[in-house]
Amino acid sequence: MKQNKCTTLFVTLMVVLLVLSCHYNKFEPTPKPNKEPLPNATHTISQLKALYKNGSARTTIAKDIIIRGTVSTSDLKGNFYRTIDIQDETGGIELKMGMPNLSLIYPKGTEIAVRCQNLALGKYGDVINLGFPSDDAKYETSFVPDLMVPRVMIAGEHKGIAPQVLTLKQISKKFANTLICISDVQFIDSEIGQTYADPINKTSVSAVNRTLIDKYGNTITVRTSSYALFAGKKLPEGSGSIEALLTYFRDTPQLVISDNETDVKLTKPRF
Repeated sequence: MKQNKCTTLFVTLMVVLLVLSCHYNKFEPTPKPNKEPLPNATHTISQLKALYKNGSARTTIAKDIIIRGTVSTSDLKGNFYRTIDIQDETGGIELKMGMPNLSLIYPKGTEIAVRCQNLALGKYGDVINLGFPSDDAKYETSFVPDLMVPRVMIAGEHKGIAPQVLTLKQISKKFANTLICISDVQFIDSEIGQTYADPINKTSVSAVNRTLIDKYGNTITVRTSSYALFAGKKLPEGSGSIEALLTYFRDTPQLVISDNETDVKLTKPRF
């Protein structure tokens, strides 16, 4: 009799375990948070940049100013670090945000709103950026503290972003800090076989400049961080197109790519 009870108990236990095992690894989908509508912009990006006062150490924003724009960069490959660029129909601007892995929250192509009150406009290399008031006399702005970033930048919907298609002759400062695409270019002959940057000596060589050329002899610099994941990759040998953020250091235009595999399409024969 005792043995029958033990057998019955064992069978019952096995049935319970079998039922439970049928539901193992079956998870209810995590509900996506309902995103609230982004606050309306009070200023365009160009209107915000116009508030910068030349000759001052920086321009701190006292009013409740909001800008909106689309993210034009990605830090997933490490060529951007603690910065993110956005653009609207009037232009682009670099945002100095002191949080790594920004692309996990603000992927390229995401529309965002930026609350600018108590932030500061500053210049570096004669280009205006938005950041935090700096205590370092060498810099007009510093990075927004990481815990403040989600309160300052509000993520909206991911709508994608299309680059402005330009030739090297058409490049100008009005396109600064915006996403562009240049066609019919290749790296110059003397750089074939070289890498994008110098990951071995990155502590002393933080970034490397390479040169693109078009069929007419016009050139532009491609600047890559030696900390980028693709810093040690060899430059492609062919010709084609490149998608990148157009930046300026004073009067020198530079291209900064987010991803060498998706943004650099130099697969055609050299010209």
